[in-house]
Amino acid sequence: MELTHAFVLTKCHRFANHEYVNFLRKVSTGTCTEEEFKLMKSSYIVYLSHDERKKFKNSIRICATNDTANEYNVEKLKSLKNPIAIIHAQNNNKTAFQSSDDLADGLTNVLSLCIGAKIMLRRNVNVSRGLVNGCIGVLKHILYMKGCRPPSVPVCVLVHFENVDTTDLDINYIPSLPILTQ
Repeated sequence: MELTHAFVLTKCHRFANHEYVNFLRKVSTGTCTEEEFKLMKSSYIVYLSHDERKKFKNSIRICATNDTANEYNVEKLKSLKNPIAIIHAQNNNKTAFQSSDDLADGLTNVLSLCIGAKIMLRRNVNVSRGLVNGCIGVLKHILYMKGCRPPSVPVCVLVHFENVDTTDLDINYIPSLPILTQ
C-alpha cells in the first residue's frame, strides 16, 4: 500500500483557550520561556487562596500516577452520594483480563459509574458535532437490559455534553454504547 495523501490537522478541538494551547505547544517542544513557566507555576493550586481553590472544585485534575487518579476518582464518585455501579469488562480470554488499560485502547477491566459523574471521551466519536477526545460530559442515566443490573455491562449510558451541537437532533443526552476491541 502506498501513502499518497497527507492531512495536516490545524484546529485543536480539545481546548478553547488559545493562550493555554500555545503554552502547551511550547512546553511540548521545549520552547517556553522561564517567564511563561513562572506565570503558569503561579497558578498551581497549592499557591492559591482558599477562595481561589473553590473555583477549581470541578476542574480536571492531572495526577502523576494512575493509582493517584483512581483514588481521586473514587473519592469524587463517593462525594456524589449516588449508588456506584461497578461494571466488569467482558473479556474474551485470560490474557485480556490481565493486560493493562494501555494495551486495550484505554479500556479498563473494572469501571465505576455513578449518575452525576463527569466522564471524558477517550477517542473521537463525531468531530463535526464536537464529540472529540477529551470532551467532558456528565453521566445522566445508565440503561440495562430488562432484569439486569451491575455488574452486568449496561446497554448504554446517556451523557450530557455542554459544548456538543445537538440542535438538529432534538435530544438532551448523547448515548454511549459499550466498546468492543480486539
